Amino acid sequence: MRDFIRCFCPAGNLQIHFSGGKISAVDLLAGPAPRGDWKRSFDGHPAARRKILNALRGYFLGKSDPFLPLNCFSLDALTPFTRSVILGTRRIPKGAAVTYTEFARMLGVIDSMREGLARV
Repeated sequence: MRDFIRCFCPAGNLQIHFSGGKISAVDLLAGPAPRGDWKRSFDGHPAARRKILNALRGYFLGKSDPFLPLNCFSLDALTPFTRSVILGTRRIPKGAAVTYTEFARMLGVIDSMREGLARV
């Protein structure tokens, strides 16, 4: 059974997948965003998802931190490497930029695995 919702935002059309009530994937779909009030596309969903969708809406409005609480995500299907990369991005201060080399050093990744960072 597929468990996802589609909504649109300034970045385009989003398809947010859920597993056990947590976000398991987010896809940016091809094509232009529909016309209309994008803020309303987040409305009308079950209460369990409303917190997540309201946080995303706040982010797109520039009113909230881009990081949702970790308990909003299902990380079970990720490899340990992918999980460490995703969790590592949370350590980069908002607005800061780091190179792949700097990020690899932050994570303690050996040089031969550095290219894998870009693929996550």
